[in-house]
Amino acid sequence: MPPINNLQLMIFPNNPNLTGLELFRFRSLLIITWFVLLLTIFSFFVNLYVQDYRSAISNSIVFTFCLIPVLWLTYRLRLQLASCYLIAVSYTSSLLAFWLDITLNKKDMHPELMLILMAIGTIILFEMKQSIVIVVLLGVTFQAYRIIIMKFLDQPFEVGQLLNGFSVFSCLIYFNYFTQKLIRSAEEALVKKNEQLTKSIDIKDKLFGIIGHDLRSPIASLKTQLMGIHDGYITPLDFQQRTGRLMQMVDGVYLALDNLLHWSMLQRDQLLARPTTLDLTQLIESVLYLYTAELKEKNLALTTCLQPARVVADELQLQIVLRNLLHNAIKFTPAGGSIHVSTGQHDHTGWLRITDSGVGMPISRPASLPGQVIPSRGTAGEKGTGLGLELCREFMRLNQGELLIDSQMGKGTNVTIRLNNFANATDKQLFY
Repeated sequence: MPPINNLQLMIFPNNPNLTGLELFRFRSLLIITWFVLLLTIFSFFVNLYVQDYRSAISNSIVFTFCLIPVLWLTYRLRLQLASCYLIAVSYTSSLLAFWLDITLNKKDMHPELMLILMAIGTIILFEMKQSIVIVVLLGVTFQAYRIIIMKFLDQPFEVGQLLNGFSVFSCLIYFNYFTQKLIRSAEEALVKKNEQLTKSIDIKDKLFGIIGHDLRSPIASLKTQLMGIHDGYITPLDFQQRTGRLMQMVDGVYLALDNLLHWSMLQRDQLLARPTTLDLTQLIESVLYLYTAELKEKNLALTTCLQPARVVADELQLQIVLRNLLHNAIKFTPAGGSIHVSTGQHDHTGWLRITDSGVGMPISRPASLPGQVIPSRGTAGEKGTGLGLELCREFMRLNQGELLIDSQMGKGTNVTIRLNNFANATDKQLFY
């Protein structure tokens, strides 16, 4: 005898070809059919024992022509056909039982109770529109049963029985409608959760790949330089000459780690924008100072045209945006090139523009549109994680700003950010 777990799996398998609502209906069909099958077998032997052979024959007919075909269709994943067959046979059986009760037994055996069970089953086995139509048909049949029984069995006409039937099937239709909506909402939520989980796994794999590949090389190079000084292979003078390059590597690693941290927090919805009023000019001046060594190392000509540009934004997030944009301009501009930074204000909008004479991008599109994170190397072999632009896009969205890129291959890139100035709107305290 197989273990109970294996037996359960054999009777109610988890079919990998079905998902969501289909799997629910698949297992519901099996549960209903197997339960009725076992109950029919039990009734068959009880009827034989009490010598009620007519009922035993009815049990065998139900077993052979109803339950076995439904099981066969269900295991072949013909769920719609199996559901229709089950309801059709059950409905026909109830009509036949009603006719036999009226013509032969001359008594009310209440076969219409089967209609209520069928109505409950349709909620599980059919889509909303189909199940409502079937329940309405069953409700009309129920009322017809009661009227015919009152007429042919000479029972007094009772409005209460008709009202009870109307109330029962009205409740079933109402329950059916909202149950189907809840099932559909639950399925959509499950699909959404599955997509979020898949996205989260992809992001995790991407971040581990970045940490393991793009950050390992510069750190290993820095370690080699320091070991060379420690062991005497590199003189302090040689090391001093390499300081600019090492600072560039360290800054790249620091920016990459900082981007990874904020990116992971964004994916977990742990970052909010806490805006304050600030000047883009002062902020970009502090960022330019951080990249003095890199600009000098690549012999890049920096020009500025800085006008007051008051905006309302999260200072830390905006600083990260400016660092990434300037870092990209330096990274993708060849030695001897130029970078121009300008700021200004128009009406209630402050803007900042970074224009470089670098290698450019293959396409021009609003950077506010989601894109694929693609790591790429700079003109001097600088490594990148590819997260910088995506991080800028998310931070600009949080701060209700715009990030625009205009670029041509071999002709440079023009990056513009625009932010609102809500100086006169005191209710703008926190962006979500």
